[in-house]
Amino acid sequence: MIVSLKTQARTSNEMLQRIFIHIINLNVEEALLFAPSVILDVEKTINQDEMITWKLKKLGISCLKINIQDRLTSDEEKSILTVWDRT
Repeated sequence: MIVSLKTQARTSNEMLQRIFIHIINLNVEEALLFAPSVILDVEKTINQDEMITWKLKKLGISCLKINIQDRLTSDEEKSILTVWDRT
């Protein structure tokens, strides 16, 4: 789930409060991933001259809500695996 940080807040204080509400409402094993330059999607378009252009959709000032789950590796060491929340 993508959480938009673009709010209709009137002040920066109000915006920070809304972001903090997102954070404190996270359940166990959930996290917000902030990575402005991550590429979420690529859109291919072909114009009349048959030139192909690519448009990259980046996360920007939004964040991804992800689930964090413990797992046991083949060498029996504990590590963390991130899984996309697709709700």
